[in-house]
Amino acid sequence: MAAKNKKHRAGRKFTLPLAVIAGMTPLVYGTVDHALKNGLVGPGDTGYDYFIRSLTGYSPNYGFKFGYYAKWGLLPIVLGLVVHKGANMFGLNRALASANVPIIRL
Repeated sequence: MAAKNKKHRAGRKFTLPLAVIAGMTPLVYGTVDHALKNGLVGPGDTGYDYFIRSLTGYSPNYGFKFGYYAKWGLLPIVLGLVVHKGANMFGLNRALASANVPIIRL
């Protein structure tokens, strides 16, 4: 015989964490912009070089400047992850789910 007051949660569904996606937009925009202007790979300020230096802080062409380069790549992504984690801790994402907002979560 099944238990009467057993709590049941719905299975996991596909959601988009908007804060993390918003954190990735400067990196994607800058990479595409540099790739269209200077090419994807090759010598100089290319899309690949921009992508790598924005995430690691190092560029073979310009050297190591983590604080300067991270503000366009790694820092917005980390801030998006922090906002997403904070929304989970404060219950905002659960409130969105209980309000039947489809797909979108912070």
